[in-house]
Amino acid sequence: MSAPGAAGARAPRAAARAARVAARAAARAAALVVAAAAAAVCAGCPRPRHTPLPPSGLDAGAPLAAVVAHLAAARAALHTLRAVHAVALEIEKKTTLRLNGFLAVQYPDRFRLRATAFGGVTLFDLLHVAGKTEVLAVHPDVASKGPTALLWPQLGRDLALALGLEPLPPYDAMEAAGGRWILRAPGGVTTEVARPGGVVLREVREGRTVSFADHAAAGGVVVPVAFTVENAVSVYRADVEVTKVEPNVTLDPRLFPAEAGK
Repeated sequence: MSAPGAAGARAPRAAARAARVAARAAARAAALVVAAAAAAVCAGCPRPRHTPLPPSGLDAGAPLAAVVAHLAAARAALHTLRAVHAVALEIEKKTTLRLNGFLAVQYPDRFRLRATAFGGVTLFDLLHVAGKTEVLAVHPDVASKGPTALLWPQLGRDLALALGLEPLPPYDAMEAAGGRWILRAPGGVTTEVARPGGVVLREVREGRTVSFADHAAAGGVVVPVAFTVENAVSVYRADVEVTKVEPNVTLDPRLFPAEAGK
């Protein structure tokens, strides 16, 4: 017969194990929600490529204030986004991961990203809220690759920039250069905007560069559907091509736990 003290010591450990099991089960359930939501996105339809975009309302001689107002209005028109994309993630010019991403975005400050490999195996599951990225799950084979251990939080931050989840910088200068405007802000921040199309072509901030190769009109808004993220500090590059997209849809609230970001 076990001593009463031993039984008492085992009880907290058992409770802790049960809590960990419950947390893992909740993470798996949320990941299934991400996959199910992504599967519902325009199932089977090809992504529009180089489709005509609606007029921006800007002319080639527009002032800085008008261009910034246009960028702010474009962001305000986008409330949620569901998308599926193919990604080639190159890490330190040595390791390349090819994956499918299932993305859910709730503007203005959060997204959920589940990345899978061939056969639907989850490589990682990220939750980004209010500037903070939490790694909900990561495959052991991916976690064992040295450079990737510190990559996920930075990847979350960089994707937030690409998705328009970071605030617009305090632009104080703009110049016209051929078919684009170059907006500048303190700290070496630049944003290049198609002139007069009004879509963002390139963002440069703090060693991070996002280059947009293609946009598409969907659901009355314009969204990026092909872009590259490069980070000079973490030394990685991600080439992203959206294959399915659906803006301004209702997202499952289980994607974003109530305590996230606190």
